[in-house]
Amino acid sequence: MPKLMAYEMVVVTLLLCWQLSGCTIVNKTEAPQVLQVIDLSEAGMSTEGAEFTLTKVADSCELKGSFYGEMGRRDYFYQFKSEQILKAHHIEHRYEAPITSDIEVSIGQTEQHDLKESSTTKRVLLDTLQGIKPYIRKDNLRKCGGGG
Repeated sequence: MPKLMAYEMVVVTLLLCWQLSGCTIVNKTEAPQVLQVIDLSEAGMSTEGAEFTLTKVADSCELKGSFYGEMGRRDYFYQFKSEQILKAHHIEHRYEAPITSDIEVSIGQTEQHDLKESSTTKRVLLDTLQGIKPYIRKDNLRKCGGGG
């Protein structure tokens, strides 16, 4: 009798399980769920508007978004669970010319800053998150493990 390869053993085991007990395979990973889209354009936090999306991903949440200005934009990313920030960074894009000019907007320079980079970067990231937090519905913060 030839040796069965590992994947063949799995197939045989699954077939026996299905034949004997009608077992089913359950996928434990949940698809990301958008909890809230936050429009900060009227909040006065940016000269040209801002929008963030809060998404539930597995057992944590992600907050992604951008602040737009005349000379560039800042993209922010936060991953958190309850009150603990797991990851955070922002990417600063500087336009070659102001968006109020007649030329097409193009990005001239890009810099990424991580939470662990410096105390200044950490302060910017935390202050920005604290500015956005009042616009996140409390029921959505609870879904992220926080009490709000």
